[in-house]
Amino acid sequence: MTLTVTDVNTNTATCEATVTVADTTDPTALCRNTTVYLDNAGNGSTTAAAVDNGSSDNCGISSLELSQTNFTCNDVGPNTVTLTVTDATGNTASCSATVTVADNIPPPPPPPAPPPRRRAAPPAPVPSPAGPAPRLAPRRLSIICVANQTKIPIPANVPTPCRGANFSRPRLVTIARRPL
Repeated sequence: MTLTVTDVNTNTATCEATVTVADTTDPTALCRNTTVYLDNAGNGSTTAAAVDNGSSDNCGISSLELSQTNFTCNDVGPNTVTLTVTDATGNTASCSATVTVADNIPPPPPPPAPPPRRRAAPPAPVPSPAGPAPRLAPRRLSIICVANQTKIPIPANVPTPCRGANFSRPRLVTIARRPL
């Protein structure tokens, strides 16, 4: 830059000079508190612009940076964050704000109870190598009275076992199922 000086007698002189303009004024950082709501996956986020409350600078702001923008279930409640404002010449200023993380989504209902267990069907009979087992007649019982080592069949409609048999006292009365 050329500087020219003129006195009262109109004498002039000139010289070359370098003029450096420096911005040494920090920006003004202004913060506001905000709330972040978590989504179904338990995540939420905010931005520096959401926390900025009108920060300014005489030469213009080049960036806003927030110390934490992502939040999870571990952050539920108040969280202190820092907003850093940087102007075009690199001057910075900071302010603090509270980001309240809220989890307003109720947990999912518990899964339904499992259906009652059904008893498994009994296993099918395994055929023996000698052939199938003999089928037994259901509820058909024969009463056999034993007297003097002799077995005498008595019909089932006799009210007292061995009544009417030709012996005075049976030694053993056996109820058995007969094969078909």
